Amino acid sequence: MIHWSMLPSLPLPSLLSCVWLSSQMLFILIEGLGLKFLLKRFLRRSSCSLTKFEVINVSVSDIDLITALKLMPSLVNLHVNDATHGIPAGDRPMSPITSRFIRSLHGFLQTELNPSSSPLVARLCDLKLTFDGLEFDDSGFIDMVSSRWLPDMQYASGIGLSCLRAVTLRFNKRVMDPAAYKRLDYLDKAGMRVVVLGIDGFCLD
Repeated sequence: MIHWSMLPSLPLPSLLSCVWLSSQMLFILIEGLGLKFLLKRFLRRSSCSLTKFEVINVSVSDIDLITALKLMPSLVNLHVNDATHGIPAGDRPMSPITSRFIRSLHGFLQTELNPSSSPLVARLCDLKLTFDGLEFDDSGFIDMVSSRWLPDMQYASGIGLSCLRAVTLRFNKRVMDPAAYKRLDYLDKAGMRVVVLGIDGFCLD
């Protein structure tokens, strides 16, 4: 396991997968350096092309996670898990899974955190979110997922956006609204792997 403070000094040109694990390795107070600075130096030094990035139980803002993702244009698999099991209420980390984050992953819309006309993580094919909160932007999530369903490979290549092939959304503390997520049924039937699981065990699969 590598501490984030070591990143800028490590050349790892063949690195394809990176797991950012545990709020105990927060970037925020590492000698006053932020994630954007550390990752930028690391990626430039290594010249690696990350294809898989996992963020698990880390206190990070939505804007800092978006900033990090902008440094990973080759990303294919993204997993964000904001679970806080076993962490006292006063010590629980902030969650990056906000409405702003979800809408920033939209395939076509320019958003507050991604005002660029270029989509964020344009090669994304597999998205997993594990959400530990209660307030979630269901509509924004459904719109975002729908915007990335581009089964026509020629069209997708022409606009520079890969087709999202699999999406998993797990709620740890809220039920899944089957009426709202029924809008994703057609994507599942068309070929996208769609899994939405609520705390009540109800699953869209």
